[in-house]
Amino acid sequence: MSRRLRVLSISTLFPCPARPGFGGFVANAMTAVAPLGEIDLTVLNPIGLPPWPLSRREPYRALAATPAITTVDALTVHHPRFLALPALADGNPARLARATLPLVQQLQAAEPFDLVDAQFFFPDGPAAHTIARTLGLPLVIKARGADIHYWSARPAARRQILAAGAYAARLLAVSASLAEAMRGIGLPGETIRIHHTGLDHARFFPRPRARARAECGAALGLNAPADAPLFACVGALIPQGAGIRHPRVG
Repeated sequence: MSRRLRVLSISTLFPCPARPGFGGFVANAMTAVAPLGEIDLTVLNPIGLPPWPLSRREPYRALAATPAITTVDALTVHHPRFLALPALADGNPARLARATLPLVQQLQAAEPFDLVDAQFFFPDGPAAHTIARTLGLPLVIKARGADIHYWSARPAARRQILAAGAYAARLLAVSASLAEAMRGIGLPGETIRIHHTGLDHARFFPRPRARARAECGAALGLNAPADAPLFACVGALIPQGAGIRHPRVG
């Protein structure tokens, strides 16, 4: 029997007791992959906290109380802290890497990893780049949207994104349009692969239209006539294009 691949997955987008729904889609993917038995997965969920006294206010106070280690469906999740400075967010990847490297090196010494994985391109990608380069390991980075569309518009963040992308053995995009945007900012197209977000068919499946419409309308408080067009969209809208200012993210 071959040895399982040891993967360190770094994700600032991941649930913790203080925000159980945050990054749930990442947790769903990780907990689906782990039981397959092909990899030995360890998740690093760095929690960014601002300096005192802001760190004593909510929601940061609750985040600061997060245990060092939690489990999600038997998946081990480490929650190291790092100093996050919203006004100087371009420096968050370096602060994240410095704060988490001692823990990563401790885990590496106990049982070496084979691969470092970043589940978001900024700040996770550049921080994972530093960690992977320090450990001499290959790197995979996944892009999800705002981490490219917003952060690449900031020169300092863009330089870090491009450096991390140049080092990575593989880059993943959740859609063809995002892959094109990644190539457009200078990321190496030959390493980009489209990796669609999975769907849990036990929870999401086609239902009778009339019933779905009635339940959706009731949940949203709509009183539209039964034959009126009704569209539902789940997600966040981020303006794109020349001259449009991107919203602040993270």
